[in-house]
Amino acid sequence: MIGSPNDVRFVCDGNGDIGPTGPTGPTGSAEIEGVFDSYFAANGLATEPTPRDKTNGAGIRQHTTPRRA
Repeated sequence: MIGSPNDVRFVCDGNGDIGPTGPTGPTGSAEIEGVFDSYFAANGLATEPTPRDKTNGAGIRQHTTPRRA
């Protein structure tokens, strides 16, 4: 995650290839995963895959966008 205090570059699994039940993401997710993987690899930066079921945004979707009063 960008801005995370830990030093691991997690890349969300867009094509469902990790874990026994890795769900695939919406159309284009595999391509986006590939862009991140390629970028980090080209810059010599290690990444760690993370399954979508842990980062599906459910907590984020429960909140609305802050609005100015």
